[in-house]
Amino acid sequence: MLVTSVLGMTIKYFTYFMNRDSPYLLWGIGVGTTIQLGELMLTCAEDYRLVYCGPDHFQDIFRFLVISDMVRLLTAAMFNIAAGGYYTWRVWMMCGRKIYMIPPFAIGGMVQMMMTVMAVVHGCKLPEITVDSIKQLPEKMPQILKLFKIWGAVTLVVDGALCIIMTILLFKTQDSLFSKETKVFRKLISLVYETMLPPVICLIILEAASGSKGTPLMGKPTADMRRIITCILPVLYYHSALHTLCGRQDLRDLLEDKLASGGIHAISNGSGKGSGGRVYAAYPPGLRSLNNEESGIEMQSPISSSSTRKNPQMPMIKVEQTTVVSRSDEYILSTPEAISMPRSSTHDDNDLGKSDDEKSVMTNKSAPVHHS
Repeated sequence: MLVTSVLGMTIKYFTYFMNRDSPYLLWGIGVGTTIQLGELMLTCAEDYRLVYCGPDHFQDIFRFLVISDMVRLLTAAMFNIAAGGYYTWRVWMMCGRKIYMIPPFAIGGMVQMMMTVMAVVHGCKLPEITVDSIKQLPEKMPQILKLFKIWGAVTLVVDGALCIIMTILLFKTQDSLFSKETKVFRKLISLVYETMLPPVICLIILEAASGSKGTPLMGKPTADMRRIITCILPVLYYHSALHTLCGRQDLRDLLEDKLASGGIHAISNGSGKGSGGRVYAAYPPGLRSLNNEESGIEMQSPISSSSTRKNPQMPMIKVEQTTVVSRSDEYILSTPEAISMPRSSTHDDNDLGKSDDEKSVMTNKSAPVHHS
């Protein structure tokens, strides 16, 4: 079920972010999904051998089970480092890029990776069960289990701290998917995956079951329920990070719906090489103007660093105005009769040299009044 969800999230990720994210991140997502499919096949192989060989011939499959567990532990540590690095980067960004937030999580990640390598090396040294080698198991197994417990404790501390800090920051910020969601269930889902909560809960259960003897999860080697948690840990780390990456599209959809309610619609998604970013156009409210772009109003998101877009030249506007001034009768009576002067040729030439704009403003006087 988890692998099916991972496949769906991977398809969604490549659908929306194929032309936007870094090629290294795209390759990482592809390799991560391939590893998850390999983990599923490894789990099926373990189950097959436990069902058909476990009850009667456990000595034949013991080393295979140990090597499989070591491979799963190594992949869990790798996905933990990747997911922890991504969530640490998010904490760093949400805290205002404060540099002191990075070293504690970086040191914790290196320590848990060292414990993982040591546990895997000691686990791979376990021999197959024979009459001679079975006497060595009581001496080697406690050391391997101790390294497992140290790895689980360090990982739980680092991931638990990230989970708590991310939860606090999500409640404070207003720019996350958690704050933009309006439905309670979707808010809960976004909070669970944006804080890496599922693997933290599994680590708590695993450490509680490993620290005390006689717990219901512990049993025979062929029926140890802790194997379920160790099998799903790598998938949970990868699924949490992948869900958070795909949540960026959900956040973009929410913002576009909010802009659309105000009359602003996207006319370009900004994807593709050489894109200038997402372009939005404003539409005037009303049913008659639906999908009719309002002239002169256009908003564009910040232009990507890979390309620049030339600013369009503004159109030149020419304004002509004609003014007619009317006079009252009293003003006309009080004004002496105008003497008409013959127009000379020089005036005609000057008039020809004048532009239409200079002739556009004219004041007409009333005709002279003759007194009896």
